[in-house]
Amino acid sequence: MFKNSHEVRFARSLGQYVELGLAPGLLSEVYERLEYLGPFFPWADYFGYRDDEPWLISVKGRFMYDQWETARAGKLTRNPNYKLDGALDQALRIRSGKLAWLTVALDFSGACEAYHGTVEHLRTLGLKGSGVPMSASAIERNRYDCLKIDRHSFPFDQHPNTWAYALMQIGSSTRRSRSENRPKKRGSRPYWFDGKPQRLGALLNEFFKLHLRRVQ
Repeated sequence: MFKNSHEVRFARSLGQYVELGLAPGLLSEVYERLEYLGPFFPWADYFGYRDDEPWLISVKGRFMYDQWETARAGKLTRNPNYKLDGALDQALRIRSGKLAWLTVALDFSGACEAYHGTVEHLRTLGLKGSGVPMSASAIERNRYDCLKIDRHSFPFDQHPNTWAYALMQIGSSTRRSRSENRPKKRGSRPYWFDGKPQRLGALLNEFFKLHLRRVQ
């Protein structure tokens, strides 16, 4: 995915909003004596107890749409990266416990989705930690826990020159189903839903070029 300084600040801000604003309420539905571990703790973000057993929980927050996947096929991205690497081993040397993850995906319309699971479950699925498959079929097949969450209030409009802002400018029609956008005549279909999703990518690339010129 293309990233500039605006995208980096946007991702950091969204991650902090999820980690500090949404995660405590979501995780309190599952864990007791929840403790925030801070930004410098390896791998995990929270420590808590479930049935009197200690757990280390990694939290990931991200925009619901991926730049290039959306441009190519209009698909959501819900594949958070949970690397099971040396950082995880380092975390276990500091605090012992079982391992869990939480991912929260936010849409600019205020919609959000939150899923929770354990690293042990990921390993039983044969996953090596490069990501958590979260397509609709993967969610149903892998039986992740869906956590209840109200609409969020993250200020997408305060992050111009980003992918999320570009989709906001194009309009909320990118969030509608194809059945809602299906016209009686093909010629009246919105430009980016004409059966050629690569045109959406071209349109957004032009948007980025214009905005990047303004900030240079």
